[in-house]
Amino acid sequence: MAAENTTLNPMEIMLQRRVAELEAKTALMQRLGTMQGFFSAYFEILKDHKTSLQAFETLNEQYFECWGVYRYQDYKSFCTQKNRYLKNNK
Repeated sequence: MAAENTTLNPMEIMLQRRVAELEAKTALMQRLGTMQGFFSAYFEILKDHKTSLQAFETLNEQYFECWGVYRYQDYKSFCTQKNRYLKNNK
């Protein structure tokens, strides 16, 4: 029996990379698509930004890249919802 050729050709490599990209984007969409997931992601990235505004803008842009609309119209509306979320999830 001949040994199988396990070397991937360039097209297969490109397709594997694309599938991985789409899987990552799908996971991000599922996470950011819920209020709990959005706030969880916000608190995770907060430490990597100088201000809470910068963290919010980064995450709101990621949401826009996924959905084509912003999750929150502005930082003020985000803060209002964040405060409600925190109050209800003590």
